[in-house]
Amino acid sequence: MRCSPRIALAALAVATASLAACSAGGSDAGGPTTTGGGASTTAPATTATGAAAPSTTAASTTAPPATTAPPATTTTADAERSPIASDDPLDWDGAKFDFGNVVSARRDDASVILSFDRYQVVQADGSTGEGPSLTAEPLIYANTDVPYENSSTKVRDYRIYPNARIQVLTNALAVCKGQMGDGPEVGPAWQEVTPAEVVAWSSKAPDLAPPGFVDPGQDDVTFDAQGVITQLRFLEPC
Repeated sequence: MRCSPRIALAALAVATASLAACSAGGSDAGGPTTTGGGASTTAPATTATGAAAPSTTAASTTAPPATTAPPATTTTADAERSPIASDDPLDWDGAKFDFGNVVSARRDDASVILSFDRYQVVQADGSTGEGPSLTAEPLIYANTDVPYENSSTKVRDYRIYPNARIQVLTNALAVCKGQMGDGPEVGPAWQEVTPAEVVAWSSKAPDLAPPGFVDPGQDDVTFDAQGVITQLRFLEPC
């Protein structure tokens, strides 16, 4: 790069001043200054598996053709969770995430318990992943295909915190129309509900589903290190 004479003279003046300061015994003992910044995270709109730290940016595969990813969610820190009166993890097998269908919900003396039918998520290479092998939230919604299988022979019982984040997708039809060109493209909209509401849904129908869900059965859950659910999402396909 060629410098203009004015820039070259200014650089020479700065260099001369620095040399004079060094000759006079001056020194700069200051260390480097760093600036920290938090990285924002978003949940994937498609099947997500792969090497990603839980609750951070998930590596997404190309399984379901969902549209805009939902905004990042902030769940209550484990230390701030309302305690439950049991340390029995029931059927938890060490998974951080799980995908399937919440079959029913009930209470015991310690907490709300969800009965969960685990599905096997189809990954980009055609293999399937489930439970402990999932390293990111398998967020599947507004899909036109079925990127999962159900070969499980057991319904698992999981505990959920009384102040866990529970979200219901409320605009699956609008998202589907947008991605098919039949309407404006929109992102997902969520309704926050409580474990008590989920128990109430379970008592009113043979198959648990949020009110208004046309095709339920796509749910994902996130666990803490004790095997208790900290987040549950009720999802719908197109």
